[in-house]
Amino acid sequence: MFDFLISSLLIAFAYVLGSFATGYHLVWWKTKRDIRCHGSGSIGATNVSRVMGKFGFFTTLVIDCLKAILAVGICQILQQSDMVISMALIAVIAGHIWPFYLNFKGGKGIAVALGAFLMVDIYIVVFIVSVSALVFLITRRFTLSWLLGVIALLISIVVKDNQSLSVIFSVFFSSTLIIYAHRDNILDEFFFE
Repeated sequence: MFDFLISSLLIAFAYVLGSFATGYHLVWWKTKRDIRCHGSGSIGATNVSRVMGKFGFFTTLVIDCLKAILAVGICQILQQSDMVISMALIAVIAGHIWPFYLNFKGGKGIAVALGAFLMVDIYIVVFIVSVSALVFLITRRFTLSWLLGVIALLISIVVKDNQSLSVIFSVFFSSTLIIYAHRDNILDEFFFE
């Protein structure tokens, strides 16, 4: 019973930590503007860069990665099971996409996912960044490059033999959340341009 309580609290903590809206608070602190009223309306690094430039982009990116590293890292330090770590990984990404105190309208989850995946398997992050960079060099489309990186990751995780079931589950589910969060971008990129 005690283990279940600790695991549940860690997963809830991961969601709450993920809900910390770095981009929202950074833009409000520096400009007194609501980032949700600008650009795509997202609180993520890409939209923050539209208001604050490279400083806003990199600050948001780093802090969003760090909150995921912290959430997953605490579970690992406390020697939680692979399933609890996977659930915390999903929870921190879900918290970023749907923060409870911003009417469940947040970022798109890529920076948080990179931080979380870094704690699970550094090769996952290297793979996503490599595929995304290659696609970006060819297409010059940021959203398309990251989404194709996530899709390539899904395919590679499924065909890779040595991944645990919990890693496959967490990568599949969190990637699905990220693709869902980008649904408007996908429609705009492929059907309205």
